[in-house]
Amino acid sequence: MPRENGKREFAGSHMDVLLNDRELDLAVNFLLFLLENRRGSDVGLRRLLEAFERSIIARVLFACNGNQAQAARNLHLRPTTLNEKLKKFGILAEIRRRRKGIIKQILAADRGS
Repeated sequence: MPRENGKREFAGSHMDVLLNDRELDLAVNFLLFLLENRRGSDVGLRRLLEAFERSIIARVLFACNGNQAQAARNLHLRPTTLNEKLKKFGILAEIRRRRKGIIKQILAADRGS
């Protein structure tokens, strides 16, 4: 959906995640560049698109402070579909690992004080 400021709304009306036409063109051109310059690589379009989708989902989830229901609404996905994608892309496992690491750092800093 175009907006008055020349940007397209991305991920729903409750999000500040917007892509203007130039940013969208750059993202598409970057994917095409990677696809065309994959000499000897087994990286195909499907893999590039999955990486792009994973990045978008992770960014929206982060912008929603981890609220999966809100992220699903903003991505225009059913919560079950979002959950399947979170599992498929390993996003939840990565969040848990990072959270665990941050908690360990905080506890270590508390012990050092």
